[in-house]
Amino acid sequence: MSLQIPTNYIDLFANRVLFIIAIGRSGTSVLLRLLASMKPTVFLYEPAALKYYPGYPLDNEIFLGMLFEDYIVPQISGRNQNPNENEDTWIGNYYTNNFHGQYSRRREVLDYIERENPLFILKTLESQMLLPSLIDIFPGCRFLHITRDPNAIINSMIKRGWWTDEFMATVVDYVDRYNNCINVPWYIDDNDKALWKDWNVETRTACVVTTLTKEWLRFSHENDACQNIRYEDLCTSPGRFAEFLAVKYNLEPTEITKRHIKSIRKHKLSEYPDIAGLIREPVRERFLALKKELGY
Repeated sequence: MSLQIPTNYIDLFANRVLFIIAIGRSGTSVLLRLLASMKPTVFLYEPAALKYYPGYPLDNEIFLGMLFEDYIVPQISGRNQNPNENEDTWIGNYYTNNFHGQYSRRREVLDYIERENPLFILKTLESQMLLPSLIDIFPGCRFLHITRDPNAIINSMIKRGWWTDEFMATVVDYVDRYNNCINVPWYIDDNDKALWKDWNVETRTACVVTTLTKEWLRFSHENDACQNIRYEDLCTSPGRFAEFLAVKYNLEPTEITKRHIKSIRKHKLSEYPDIAGLIREPVRERFLALKKELGY
C-alpha cells in the first residue's frame, strides 16, 4: 500500500529551518526568546519528535510531515501556544496579540507560510551527534550554537540534579542500557559507557559536556551552515547580538525583542566554584583541554 502525501514537505522545510543547538544550561532559552520574538518566525521549543529521533528512524518525508502537521500547523494556528506566563514557552515571550492564532485552517497556514516565508526556529538539545542526519533531512538548514563556560554548565546541571543515579533511573529520553546496568546517554562512546556507573556526578556531567561540545566543534569547522555565539558575550551585549541575528537571518525585531534585550542587560552572570578537582580521569583532562580550547 502506498501512502498519499498531502504536501511536498521536503520543499516546504527546505532553506527555512534554523536549529538552535546546544547543551542544556547554556542559555538556549534566552537565545530562542530573543530570536523567535522577531518576525517572521515560527518556533518549536524542544519538540519530542526531534528528541526521540535516534530511536525511530523514519522516511525523511514522513518525518517532516509529522513535524509539520503535529507541531508547525498547531503552533501557527494557535492550538500549541502556551498561556502560562511563568514558563519559558509562554507565547507572550515570542508573539504579540497571538500573532499566529489568526490562521484557523490548514490552508490558511500554508498561505501564511507562502506569503510571509517565515523562518522555522527549532530548539533541540543534545543533538550534536545528529547534525549530519539533520542536514540530510532538512535541506538547506542552518545551525546556531551557544557556548558557555563548561564549568558553569556543569555546576548548573549538578544543581538541578542531572546525571545522578536517580536521574538516570527515571529519564527515558536518549538513553540505552549497557550490560544490564544503569542507563547511560546513547551518544557517549563505549569506553565511557563502561565506566559510567562507577563515576560521580561531576565526572558524568563533564563527560556529557565535553562529548557534545567537541562534536559541535568538529562539525562546525567543516560546515559553513554553522554559527556560534558565546553566552557571556550575549549577556554583556544583547543589543549588538540581536542586531547581528536580525541581519544574518533576515528578521525584523519587535517590541518584545526590545523587552528581552532590556531584561538580559539586567542579568548578572552567576559565579560558580571550580569543579575540576572533583572530575575523575580520564574525563578531567578532556574537560581542562576543552576549557582551554574555548578560551575559558
